[in-house]
Amino acid sequence: MNSSMEPSRTEKKLDNVSFIQMLRSLENSTIQLEKTWSEGLDNEDVKKVHTELLMLWESFGQNFPA
Repeated sequence: MNSSMEPSRTEKKLDNVSFIQMLRSLENSTIQLEKTWSEGLDNEDVKKVHTELLMLWESFGQNFPA
């Protein structure tokens, strides 16, 4: 019995793909933030990357609630 409330296998797979893509974006932004700090770039560069990272985390939380 498959309840209409249950996501289909296709939907679950798409969610998994989205989850992986989101994690990769978070990873890339984190790496960029670390590079920015280690290179001693000015604060605007650090703020920009940090803001992007926070937005990604927020989006991640909305798309994949705990």
